[in-house]
Amino acid sequence: MGIPARVLVAIIIGSLGIVYHRRSRAAKRLPPGPPGHFLFGNLKDLPKQRDWIAYAELSKKYESDIISLRALGNTIVVLNSHKSIVDLLEKRAIYADRPSAPMVADERLMNLGGLLTLTPYGPRWRQLRRGIQLNLQESAIPAYWPAQNTAARNLMIKLLDHGDRSLYKDLQHWSASSILSGVYGYHLPEDGTSDPLLQHMHELVVMFVRGSSLNFLVNFLPALKYIPDWMPGANFKAVARQARELKRLAIDGPFEWVKNEIAKGTAEPSYVSRSLAEGDFGDDEELDASKKEELMSFEDIIRHNAGVMYGAGFDTTLIVMTTFLIAMQLYPEVQARAREEVLSTLDPVTRLPVPSAVVRLAYLSRVLKESFRWIPVLPVSVPHATTQDDEYEGYTIPARSLILPNVWAVTRDESIYPDPETFEPDRFLDPSVPHDHAFGYGRRRCPGMHFANSNLMIAFAYILTVFEIEKGMNEDGTVIEPRPLMKKDPEL
Repeated sequence: MGIPARVLVAIIIGSLGIVYHRRSRAAKRLPPGPPGHFLFGNLKDLPKQRDWIAYAELSKKYESDIISLRALGNTIVVLNSHKSIVDLLEKRAIYADRPSAPMVADERLMNLGGLLTLTPYGPRWRQLRRGIQLNLQESAIPAYWPAQNTAARNLMIKLLDHGDRSLYKDLQHWSASSILSGVYGYHLPEDGTSDPLLQHMHELVVMFVRGSSLNFLVNFLPALKYIPDWMPGANFKAVARQARELKRLAIDGPFEWVKNEIAKGTAEPSYVSRSLAEGDFGDDEELDASKKEELMSFEDIIRHNAGVMYGAGFDTTLIVMTTFLIAMQLYPEVQARAREEVLSTLDPVTRLPVPSAVVRLAYLSRVLKESFRWIPVLPVSVPHATTQDDEYEGYTIPARSLILPNVWAVTRDESIYPDPETFEPDRFLDPSVPHDHAFGYGRRRCPGMHFANSNLMIAFAYILTVFEIEKGMNEDGTVIEPRPLMKKDPEL
């Protein structure tokens, strides 16, 4: 069996396009970076690990806070300073796009292109973002406090009687539970039994991250999506099929569950139930064709927004909580001060935190901001893409460039954060100090940030109320010194 002619032509055109792209860009003054191969560019220079450090070192080497690399026809621009990030991602709309990742986005492959994270800047993106903002803006967050409060209280019960479970396992359960209850009104079992939905969601997140990486050649040569499944090198299609099935289980499944709960009159308040209630379509069977199409589009927005909220929130919530616990061990004076503030606002009857009071605690809020800064959730943030050629500081940034914000480099900038390796919440007494790198930039800033902040502050308050956090001990009595490391760090 031969390769279909249209597939062969598409691959050849794609390959020639790389060479043309390389040559057409040669005359333009890109930001500084290492010299590359005439065909493959800087493919061998792309960091295999600790890319946040590698990019920062290149920035120092070339004495520029903005650097570039080229690989297989793609221009990669890394922003290593707060100024360059603000100038480009915050102030210029042409940086609001996302790079194409066919492996995850194309409907023939993983078919996750409907998620806000991947959606190109345009009408569909605006629909998705409005759908989240309406029910996750700051004024809407009190509606989620009961679910977040219950999740935090259940975490305390687990930690007080953890048995053979690891602390990390209990924190994972809390992170998932707090999000699923808020998004779907769905409650994970508290008796330690596994839940298939949680497993499906975790596997889909792993597949999403894997599919977005440089490991799949189809992300560089989209024409490869047309090759037959039987061809050598087409194993990525089997991975894509697995992801499509996981999407059905992890995104479509819980959304349909909420619809069934609404029909039975047993749905709990959640993002999905509130969002669905805002649609006024009447009886499905009485709708004409255009109204049915409108209903499908309306539900599709809610379905995909709910799915992205878990995918974007689970790891972020878990990492920041872990950072907080490490910091409380290493900085007992910070812990004592935060606890004193929390204890002053407890309910006089239950002696437990009150969400409406917790979210207004000034010092605890600074502790949260410092937890985000000290160990960045994403040391290199989610990439942006340019929609057209641009000029910045005398450099050309070509259209469709991959723009990488190096969050770690910014959080280690001593001109903004003196003594950056020290956990110091009071650095945010100055309101002009940047504090929200974890949530992205510009038009791509995470619309779920208020939900995340509220969820974390409530859990912090419960932990400080119930526990004193100390360094652990080995069996021989020696103290275990916590090491603050990024999740992506190879030492973990």
